[in-house]
Amino acid sequence: MQTELSLGPEFDHFGKDPVSGPEIRPRHRADVELGGELGGLFLQLEAPFHGPGLFRRPGADPGRPVAGLEIGVGLFVADRLDGPIDADLARRVKLVIFDVDGVLTDAGVYIGATASGETTELKRFDIQDGVGLKMLMWSGLEVAIVSGRVSEATVLRARELEVLECHQDPHAHKLGIVEELLRRKALQWSEVAMLADDIPDLAVLRRVGLKAAVANATSHVVDICDWQSRRPGGHGAAREFCDALLAARGELDDVVERYVDERSK
Repeated sequence: MQTELSLGPEFDHFGKDPVSGPEIRPRHRADVELGGELGGLFLQLEAPFHGPGLFRRPGADPGRPVAGLEIGVGLFVADRLDGPIDADLARRVKLVIFDVDGVLTDAGVYIGATASGETTELKRFDIQDGVGLKMLMWSGLEVAIVSGRVSEATVLRARELEVLECHQDPHAHKLGIVEELLRRKALQWSEVAMLADDIPDLAVLRRVGLKAAVANATSHVVDICDWQSRRPGGHGAAREFCDALLAARGELDDVVERYVDERSK
């Protein structure tokens, strides 16, 4: 995984030396990709810098003329979580679990009442996310929806996507649901992936082999995850995860081409 870092800012006119005239710092910007730990990064700006306050990098030759300004930067750069999914983790996966609120939706709920007083609830789901779930199933992976909130909208969406394993618990007791799911399907925790967003997911997320978070996930989720989407829940995060998982397994292009071929006959 790589971390993008921009080091700046751009330098321009610095002032005027009474002897050598105007000192102009060259406009300089360093855009670099970094990964892991950097034990001292030094930028040298080649220019006729003069005056007190300029000093050398540790270990530099004291006899070498100072022809520019060296800036020492000591950084620790955390690995980015939105790169490719680890191929070994991805290939072990047989079951993919999706939370609903905040993952398949943007965590918003529209609640109202009909003219007769009946409570009604609406949720917004992303169509491309739905295609992503279908792609996982086309590839032979099992898909399950596990929510800590009971909603008819979730049932309707699962039915539309033909996701047979749709489970909801009003108190977010997800662990027991998933344990029973693994027992029925004779699966190990290492063979499970989960896309999550918040603390109701942690009891399950801490145990699965591939831990994934949406961009809007809380820190407790992100801190333990192997991968994180750039997109927020309900706005393409699930599709991003599905594509990344299939790509890591070497199956993405195959699934897409099979889909196109079947609809080109």
